[in-house]
Amino acid sequence: MTKKILLVLGIVFSGVFLFAQADDKRLEEVAKMAKQEAKDGWLKGGGIGLDLTGLKLINPRVGAGDNKFGVGGLGTFFFNYKKGKDYWNNGINFQLAVQNFQLGAKTKYQKNLDVIRFNSRYGHQIKNKLFGAIDFGVETLMLPTYPGNFTSGEAGENPIAQLFSPARITLSPGLDYKHDDHFSVFFAPVGLKIIYVADQDIANLGIHGTKLVDENDLTKGYEKMDLQAGANLQAKYNNKYLNDKVSYTTKLDLFSNYLHNPQNIDVLWGHSLDIAITKGLSLALMGELFYDHDILVNFDRNEDGAYAGSGDELAHRTSITTGFYLKYSKIF
Repeated sequence: MTKKILLVLGIVFSGVFLFAQADDKRLEEVAKMAKQEAKDGWLKGGGIGLDLTGLKLINPRVGAGDNKFGVGGLGTFFFNYKKGKDYWNNGINFQLAVQNFQLGAKTKYQKNLDVIRFNSRYGHQIKNKLFGAIDFGVETLMLPTYPGNFTSGEAGENPIAQLFSPARITLSPGLDYKHDDHFSVFFAPVGLKIIYVADQDIANLGIHGTKLVDENDLTKGYEKMDLQAGANLQAKYNNKYLNDKVSYTTKLDLFSNYLHNPQNIDVLWGHSLDIAITKGLSLALMGELFYDHDILVNFDRNEDGAYAGSGDELAHRTSITTGFYLKYSKIF
């Protein structure tokens, strides 16, 4: 069974991973964590990953290359509370990466990745493994984005996205089935999703999922908010393998909007694989698949490997993100 699971993970991340040996202290930490999770009260923890690259050339030889600086990272933090039949789980995670190739006085940083998410779920046990629950989530980005995916624009140029422009907000009351400590399924037959664009100029671009104010008069622009109601299904699995040296987490989030094209299912499917190196330190590999028919994404029409160049466009497509970081995790 373990071999089959590892094979599936290899396909998902399209790579071959070398598994480092975890020391006794790491195993003691895992055992301590399991004991904490079984108790009532607060359990808090988190992890931070960092990716840093840099190259500075002075009068480089022809063909030697050019300057480059890139920095990226991810962070995940949780604050979970448990008392008797009640639980309250809170989590916040972010991914951010930027780079530039000039390092001059007019340096412009270009985004590789930018997303921040907050999720909170309260549940009360109804019977055995079944809980009545309500789930709340917010997703947005941190830094402004200008044409070409740059974090700053030319004089007079307006951003195409920024903090809370857009934001995706969800609120779903439903049932949470906890099969065991590894697998759970949450289902809300009627949940709410809001796409909110705080900046009217950004909303008027018509690329973030809101609708026209008046389809017969384009000059009135776009709404700043789009309210959706539909079914929401969330499934989560996590486990440890190879004597707790490898931990894997995957979460699938599906939403069908009853009010508009319910056959177009919104999908957010994330994966995280941590390979222990030493106490608290691991190699973290992540992958994510996103699709929302109401939201346009960058499409490499001319297949030149860039997503903001000449000939490229915005389109209804599946968005896939992969990456890896050195990650430090701690329960506190």
